[in-house]
Amino acid sequence: MPVNQAGAWDRPGQIHVAMRAIHAFHSAKGVYPADAEEDIAECIKLAQGLKGEIVEEVNEKVVRRCARFSRRSISPLCALFGGLIGQEVIKSTGKYTPLKQWIHYDIFQTLPDDEGCDRTPKDCRYDD
Repeated sequence: MPVNQAGAWDRPGQIHVAMRAIHAFHSAKGVYPADAEEDIAECIKLAQGLKGEIVEEVNEKVVRRCARFSRRSISPLCALFGGLIGQEVIKSTGKYTPLKQWIHYDIFQTLPDDEGCDRTPKDCRYDD
């Protein structure tokens, strides 16, 4: 499948590799990666170890952005996944078939750029 200028056609596999690396980081350390360069670098290293299983080359920018926001709670996404989970619970009653796969929701266009983004907590309701 061809890749467009933004690399969006390749992104589902890249997001899956990034999420597997983040879960491997969590399994090893007991916490999700912080927005610190050493944690992000370790996630990239874990993702490189998964290269060849799902994607040929790991896009470090995708892994970096997924790892940066892995400890965050983004309210609209909580509502989206809450609705999805509610539907899956209803499906488990037997009338419909529940999903038996991963769900990744691509919201990269809503995230701030990596460069020049001040993410220090301000102790207000607008913190992540």
